[in-house]
Amino acid sequence: MLRVEGLYAAYGELEVLHGVSLTVEAGQFVSVIGPNGAGKTTLLRVLSGLHPTTRGAVVFDGEPITGFPPDLICERGFVHVPEGRLLFPGMSVREHLELGAYNRRARTHLREQMEHIFALFPILRQRHAQLAGTLSGGEQQMLAIARALMAKPLLLALDEPSLGLAPRMAAEIFAALRQLNHEGLTILLISQEVTQALLMAHRAYVLETGRVILDGPGPALLHNAQIVASYLGIAATS
Repeated sequence: MLRVEGLYAAYGELEVLHGVSLTVEAGQFVSVIGPNGAGKTTLLRVLSGLHPTTRGAVVFDGEPITGFPPDLICERGFVHVPEGRLLFPGMSVREHLELGAYNRRARTHLREQMEHIFALFPILRQRHAQLAGTLSGGEQQMLAIARALMAKPLLLALDEPSLGLAPRMAAEIFAALRQLNHEGLTILLISQEVTQALLMAHRAYVLETGRVILDGPGPALLHNAQIVASYLGIAATS
């Protein structure tokens, strides 16, 4: 479904992605892990059209999308949930969901998709008239994911969806993502929750200093000595 080949990107003269290649097959859950500053957020921003690539190719659902603007990439079914949620504090939960279904394909399924989201996140049904700015952090993250789901994605890409959340709320977010993948939705996840990200992943990539240094089945990487030393060991002592 998604093929990234030799992707380079820069901020001014500072190159931050150096020939990144990865593949996401339809129906897979793929995780990208790595330290801060590895280029993970830039990778998603390039894939969703928010940041230009200097070299390389992105093919999505059989069609090249390199250099396409974000609205066309979203229209094709690649939908990005950015780090930090980026909600509108003065808009209600329902208004955010309606906004998410702006494209023509999604509008025809608006009511059906909204009911699916309320089943996935029941708290959003209770909060449907509440302003986004008054929600808890976990509820805001649920709303950010729900807004993206309203666009009827073929692939849902998420940047640090559990960042800053209490463990119970983070667990609810990961459970929802697991359910969505079991329902057939293709997911590309960036997360520093290494254990969860790898356990859930059909395939995982380790990004360091803008390069993929390791990849393989997610659960298998949990037993990789390099991963244990660099990530799980740090997590265990922090």
